[in-house]
Amino acid sequence: MIVSDFLSSLENDKYAYTVMNFSAQTNTKNVLDVFLDKDKFTKKRRTEIGPLGGKKMVFFVDDINMPAL
Repeated sequence: MIVSDFLSSLENDKYAYTVMNFSAQTNTKNVLDVFLDKDKFTKKRRTEIGPLGGKKMVFFVDDINMPAL
């Protein structure tokens, strides 16, 4: 809750943020889907993506304790 409050208090014209909750069922496709979300990220170059509107992205990963590879 503290992190959520902090992220929502960031200046919207300078920062974009997203939160991802990991679990045992999280796989690489789930993570890739977040990064390929057209509402939050845009393709800068062929292999480079970034946040929309020239903002800086804050990406918070919650519970990255994954028991399987």
